[in-house]
Amino acid sequence: MKKYRTFFDLNNKLFQLAENIENMANTGKIKRDTPLHDVIAFLFSKAHKTFWAIDILAQRGFGQDAAILARSLFEILVTIKYLAEGDKSRVNKYLSFIKFQDKKLIDRYIEDVKSGKILPIPEFQAVSDDKEKMKQIEKEYEEAKLLYKKNRIKNTWSGLSIPEMVEKVDLYKVDLYYERKYLYPLLSDQVHSTVTAAKDYINKDGDWVIGPSEKLLPPVLLLSPAWFNRILEVVNREFQLGFEDQISGMAEALEAHSAIE
Repeated sequence: MKKYRTFFDLNNKLFQLAENIENMANTGKIKRDTPLHDVIAFLFSKAHKTFWAIDILAQRGFGQDAAILARSLFEILVTIKYLAEGDKSRVNKYLSFIKFQDKKLIDRYIEDVKSGKILPIPEFQAVSDDKEKMKQIEKEYEEAKLLYKKNRIKNTWSGLSIPEMVEKVDLYKVDLYYERKYLYPLLSDQVHSTVTAAKDYINKDGDWVIGPSEKLLPPVLLLSPAWFNRILEVVNREFQLGFEDQISGMAEALEAHSAIE
């Protein structure tokens, strides 16, 4: 993996920057004063872990599996930008969706047990047997459901697909057009195991291809650090951390190595 060494070195610089942010948060130097701050803290932590896992898989040569996580990282980027660049109603919909989902899930569980599709599950049964808890779930659902009444896609908090959310974030035409139109579908093939991905696992001679593979490593190594850096940019801006120079410097370094020979 020597030819990718430069990209792993850049990843390490991003890890250091992320760890600096994490240390500031865990020593009380970052204050979460708004619901948006709480969401950004969660998405930053999730993105950090995901990017770390991508790096581990990539260093071991598992390109396709790193690509699956790269898609997740891209979705975190889109989500954090969509929330940070919108008004408070977006954050409210994001946070309230659990109330909507809890009611749907417990109703489905009760119906499935009643019809004999599944046997009782202790943790769900405890909720369904608790009258006060069920009243609370119903109350919160009634309060939240109006937020999603006009959603075009009913099972998402935003009512939009990820590609549709991309169109609404800043710099869509310049920064994310390629990712939305070409790379996101390619990564999605790996996530959903569509037939399009089959050629990566059964070669032209009919042999089964198992084990490490550099397939998809170039786009993963080129774009996942750029996506993570953009996530750090949002975190830095919203919490006013003062890492503008480091983040812009990373963007320049990544742009300078925007090809793999």
